[in-house]
Amino acid sequence: WSVFSAYSAGVLLAVVILSFYLVIGTWLEEQKILARHGTAYRRYRRQVSMFFPWRWLLRKWSERVNRGRP
Repeated sequence: WSVFSAYSAGVLLAVVILSFYLVIGTWLEEQKILARHGTAYRRYRRQVSMFFPWRWLLRKWSERVNRGRP
């Protein structure tokens, strides 16, 4: 906990609240887009991760690894 000792309780509370807002706001926005675009957005979501491009990176890594195999 020594990492957090440099910050006041108010700053930590603000960070926690803003983090929750980011996650909840993103989820709500996803619901709006899903309602508007339906199946096309569902397909897109299967290919692209929400916050960080994990699926894209894994796909690129897999393609690179498989290229080296006979």
